Amino acid sequence: MKNAYCTDASPWESHAHPMASGIWKQIMDSMTLAQLHMAIDDTENWIWTASSTGNFTFSSAWNISRTPSPYFELSKVVWANATCPKMSCCLLNALSDRLLTRSRLLKFGIINSDLCVLCNTNSKTVEHLFFSCEYSTYIWALCKFKLGLQPNVHNLQKEANSFRTIYAQNKRSSALWKLVLAAAVWYLWKERNRRVFKAKEHTKLELIKKITADVNILMNTCSWKIEGTTKELEIFSNWNLSIDR
Repeated sequence: MKNAYCTDASPWESHAHPMASGIWKQIMDSMTLAQLHMAIDDTENWIWTASSTGNFTFSSAWNISRTPSPYFELSKVVWANATCPKMSCCLLNALSDRLLTRSRLLKFGIINSDLCVLCNTNSKTVEHLFFSCEYSTYIWALCKFKLGLQPNVHNLQKEANSFRTIYAQNKRSSALWKLVLAAAVWYLWKERNRRVFKAKEHTKLELIKKITADVNILMNTCSWKIEGTTKELEIFSNWNLSIDR
């Protein structure tokens, strides 16, 4: 490897050739970064300055090589227990306003109209698609009713934040509420795509049945301690979940 990839006498002094593979360039960059955190102490021994003990650790190497990002306050809502990864990714994109809604496509000049395909009125932004549209308002209001909550519909950020603060406990009822949020967003986005790309549609009740079925399956894939108040047990029953103690 030294003869093939290293042009200098020492690998630590070599530089990746412009035509070298991407992996080799990453290795050479990592070696350069590592040298910045290596020093010699008073006893002429090598020490690793990225660690408080002076000893090399993989965690300290990872910390200096990665680019830190701001803490995401809704991480426990997005990546909740029992939540399907594809639903979590869709919810994350919706919260980050990264979904390619018709309003964004119009802004990019890809389409000529941004009318919502669910209600055929108003601009189809993320907030309209999931919480302002007449179709989605019905879906979310019924989901909240089945969760024993007031059917008042806010915006996506407010709903997610309320779930984070009110249902922070790591128990079955908390997981159910967070899963319903992700499932509702996921199925509304799928319904939007179904109408755009296949010219087919589900009625509101058909979509609610699909959300309920998926929530039931995902909740039953995990082992839970059956606990909760009478109201919580009634909520489990609303979603066809077992309430046997």
